[in-house]
Amino acid sequence: MSRAWKFFQLSAAEKWFVFQALLLLPVCAVFLRLGGIRRFVPSVGEAVPTAFKPEQGIALQQAHAAAKMVALAGRCGPYRANCLKRSVVTYWLLRRRGINCILRIGVRKESNKIEAHAWIECFGQPLNEGADVHQRFSPFDRIVPQEVNWT
Repeated sequence: MSRAWKFFQLSAAEKWFVFQALLLLPVCAVFLRLGGIRRFVPSVGEAVPTAFKPEQGIALQQAHAAAKMVALAGRCGPYRANCLKRSVVTYWLLRRRGINCILRIGVRKESNKIEAHAWIECFGQPLNEGADVHQRFSPFDRIVPQEVNWT
């Protein structure tokens, strides 16, 4: 099946997630390059409204759909995004919908090399990663200063 055909098979909400991700992934890359993660990610969390809180089942459904569509945009779009950029964009999209989530960054040592990986967790479930991500990577407690209040 062609990519265009697969895209047209998506729901309107899924297409909207893909469209937003296609626009946000390169913008996110620029802001991460200019400001770094410690400066950029707190501003993403604070810049979005969180007054509307969907129920957990609906929120988890939307969270999985958003993560899947951002991954699709990062894999098939003109800008190939790494896990950090995909996770930051997913985080922003979910926070904007009032869905509480956590941006996780973890590390591991593999063949004398240190590897890092970023993912999103919603209600304790990794969205854009397998459930065993905590066994493969050791997540940091926090990646931004403690005085930032995201609630």
